[in-house]
Amino acid sequence: MPPPPTDNLRVVKYAQGWGYGASEWERALGAIDWAKPYAEGGPERLKIKTLPDGTKDATVWRATLTLGKKQHDVVLKVEPIRSFGKKLQAWLHRTKAFRQFAGDAVLHSAGIASAKCFAVVRGRSDATDTEMLVLDAVRGLTVLELIGTPDELTAAALVGDHIRRMYEARLTNGDTKPSNLIVPNAGGQLVVVDTTDIAKGADLLSLAGMDEDDIPFMLRDLMLESLGTSRPPRVRSRAMALRALPADRELRRELWQRTADLIAAHGDPTPKDDPLARG
Repeated sequence: MPPPPTDNLRVVKYAQGWGYGASEWERALGAIDWAKPYAEGGPERLKIKTLPDGTKDATVWRATLTLGKKQHDVVLKVEPIRSFGKKLQAWLHRTKAFRQFAGDAVLHSAGIASAKCFAVVRGRSDATDTEMLVLDAVRGLTVLELIGTPDELTAAALVGDHIRRMYEARLTNGDTKPSNLIVPNAGGQLVVVDTTDIAKGADLLSLAGMDEDDIPFMLRDLMLESLGTSRPPRVRSRAMALRALPADRELRRELWQRTADLIAAHGDPTPKDDPLARG
């Protein structure tokens, strides 16, 4: 597991309209003191991704950048580019970072809240090519963290509102885990923090000829992670989320039955990495 890139930093994509150019992002990221993680004002590691063979791979960090005279709290998603396949994706700009950048733009254009992507940066770390996505740090708790708390029903209502917005925009998300949805402290919509698998959908409420991007698959992903971490939502929460959909009672029943079938067919829902763990 290489640390974040520190050598030969270069911005390969950045969001326009924020008043900062590539060189300013490079200077701000280059100023991070990775030798002192968890120190006051220093970077904090949030997650480590484990590959099927047990190798520790991608990491997620929170850090504070100084751009101009302002400080910005950001999240940094760091992924090594080792294999030929990943090198090809990097050359084609089809890595997870670029896909998340594109998904964020799609949701933004549809009026659906997501963590703003600021820049994609490449460099080297421990002689390994590495790519880093810089995105806005959204303050709040994930839907997964709110299950079993007094705010669970509030989170469920927001989940239903989010799925309705996705349906109305004819969009799907192939990774609708509750740990990827944040209830922001500032209020408003749920914020999607992983937009890598956003795609255009068809008639998402049609029960004829469903494919893998339909609403039952999004509902399945919402349920699997909570079941796999022994935090199943209340039946009332599930019903509240379903009631937000523009569907009658019979169709909601059919949607949930399809979801239940998908959950049963999935097998062990325990995630490889504990989404509630820190560091």
